[in-house]
Formats: sequence, structure tokens, C-alpha cells
Amino acid sequence: MREDNYRIHYFIDKNYKTDEQLHAALMHEMYHRVTLGRDGLHRDTWVDEIIAFLAAHYGLIEFGMTEYASYRLSYLTREQVLLSLEDVKHAKQKSFFEFSSSLFPEGYGGRIYRTAQELDLLVGWPQVRRMVDCRNWSDWLAPFSADIREKIILLLDLSVDV
Repeated sequence: MREDNYRIHYFIDKNYKTDEQLHAALMHEMYHRVTLGRDGLHRDTWVDEIIAFLAAHYGLIEFGMTEYASYRLSYLTREQVLLSLEDVKHAKQKSFFEFSSSLFPEGYGGRIYRTAQELDLLVGWPQVRRMVDCRNWSDWLAPFSADIREKIILLLDLSVDV
């Protein structure tokens, strides 16, 4: 855990139309709070957002909001404008004070959601969660078969020798 003093603010939009939307936002942000200051692959923003998206998804299911979780997954992964994963990896988060509907460039979310869904289908949520505790890709990839490792490396566009 980082020892320097800092204050983090979480802003939750109050314009959600349903309790399910609010729950998804809260679970997404709570994931960020719980993992704040921990070392792991999630220190890269794009990895952090993939895990946060899935944390909210599985949190909704855990709280009995399965129908909304399925709808949300289907809706968000349909986004038409997509950045490449390479562009997502290098995207800079906009300043909170910069007027914008999103802190990331257009297409960022769509790529994150689709990649999260594909990764979840490939390895499952328990394996995705392990990224928080793994300090490098080799450690995270080690338990997978060679075939699955190859698919992950292609999906995540990793330059890793395992």
C-alpha cells in the first residue's frame, strides 16, 4: 500500500434512471477503491477498467440483478466506435475538470467492454480477478495451458514470452 498521503474522490452521477444502473456504478467504483494502492497488473489503466467492468457485472449477478447484468453486457458490447486495443493501452485519461461526457476517448469503453467479455469467456471471472495479485503477465499466464495462453496473448495483444 502506498504510504504517501493522498485523497481520492469518487463521483457517482445522480442521473441514473434505475437502481440497477446505480448499483453497477457503485460496484465499479468500489472495485477501484478496494484495489487502490495494491501492486498488480491492474496498475495499467486498461487492465484496471477491464476488471472493474467485470466486477460490476458479477456484482450485479451476486445481488440478484442477473437480467440487468445480461442486458448491460449486451448493450455495452454493441458500441459501434471502437479504439484498437493498442490505442486503448496508450490512451490518456482526460482531466476531471475538462468538459466531456467521458474521461476517456470515444471508443475506449467499447473496446474495454468487448475485451472484458472475450477474456471472461476465455478464462472465467476467477482467473481474471487474479490479475490484481499478479505483478507481471508471466505470473498471471503461468497456470493456463499453452493453447489458452496463446489465445490470451493474441486477445490482449501482449508481448510476452511464456
